[in-house]
Amino acid sequence: MAEINRRGFLGSVAAALPVAAASHRALKRTKPGTSGLDDELTRALGHAVLPAELGSDGIDRVVAGFHSWLEEYEPGAELNHGYGTADIEFTPDDPTISWQSQLNELEREAQRRFQLSFVRLDSEGRRGIVRRQISGDRLDRLPRPYRARHVAVGLLAYFYSTPEATDLCYQAAIGKNNCRPLARSPREPISLRRRG
Repeated sequence: MAEINRRGFLGSVAAALPVAAASHRALKRTKPGTSGLDDELTRALGHAVLPAELGSDGIDRVVAGFHSWLEEYEPGAELNHGYGTADIEFTPDDPTISWQSQLNELEREAQRRFQLSFVRLDSEGRRGIVRRQISGDRLDRLPRPYRARHVAVGLLAYFYSTPEATDLCYQAAIGKNNCRPLARSPREPISLRRRG
């Protein structure tokens, strides 16, 4: 058996990583929708669970962002570790398959109970189905989107992790995760009420 030195081994592993990542993304693109989730069902879910204050266009924009986030999701990616700890955590398996299965179950329940597609139900009917399907989950707080057990919770967790959600919550242009110049830091963020 040929002996491989450490540098040669690391070089061969590093060369294989882009191929593995590219094949993972290629596989996801063969599934329905851009992310592997049914776009129409995901939008219908978004209109049921996301804040109505976003408006129809805003909800569609959030759902499109959710699809983009999921399309770029990398299982096993190293996460930033918490302050004061050396423990390294990694992203879990891709949730796409189980989330699509849950979207399919939302559709099946809508057909069984109302003889209508989930997409054609009104928001209250959709919410009732979602509530029933997540009723067994312990939801005292929103998890990280990739840790959500149900697609509805994943979509909500994705939205509430965005700067737009923070701005909506406080009705102010806070721009979470954006750097403001130091000179502007003492000023209060512009009220969204005054803007609109």
